Amino acid sequence: MSGANALCRSCGASVLWCLTPAGKLMPVNSDPVEGGNLNVRLGTTKDAHGRFIPVVEVKTGGGFVSHFATCKDAPDWRKR
Repeated sequence: MSGANALCRSCGASVLWCLTPAGKLMPVNSDPVEGGNLNVRLGTTKDAHGRFIPVVEVKTGGGFVSHFATCKDAPDWRKR
């Protein structure tokens, strides 16, 4: 996905940085899975550098999963 691919700084997994409906950035695992609860739409908004940022929506069926749900180091990144 153009401009949004990155690696998790903790575990090294491939993630997409996506914009939530609340306007916050959220890391999402870059590969869809059966039972994933997020839909990723590409090209709906641009960041300050002109790159397209995917937008996430809650959905049912196969889709994407928040990286916070699978990263072994997720507790270290949570805001207190």
